[in-house]
Amino acid sequence: ASRRFLFLIGDLSLVVSPTAQLMRGTLTLDGWWYRALELPFLHIGDVVLGVEWDLKSPLPTGFTLGGAVCLGNEQNCKTRTQPYIEGRTYIGVSSTVPEDNYFIAMVSELTIGGIIDVVSEYVP
Repeated sequence: ASRRFLFLIGDLSLVVSPTAQLMRGTLTLDGWWYRALELPFLHIGDVVLGVEWDLKSPLPTGFTLGGAVCLGNEQNCKTRTQPYIEGRTYIGVSSTVPEDNYFIAMVSELTIGGIIDVVSEYVP
């Protein structure tokens, strides 16, 4: 098998103000992980994981989590050609700034026929 590499990008910052000392960190998957976990139909991409911590607090004060999953063969997921199923979900929670909270979930066209088409490629 050929070698495959996952590229992760991270950043760490410290924000100091008279009212708060925040440490923020983010880790992002750059690109897609095709055939994730050696499963030919599972592809994962656009993953992000972030944490915000007010250093005066014993617990993290915010987090971000999200990513995309594509089910289908690799070529169909790369070119967005049917049959494939793609879903994305992202959530952000802040205990200090409630206006920064968000949640979004998206899914490509999803029908019973589409599910059967994707599954039929991998079930004998």
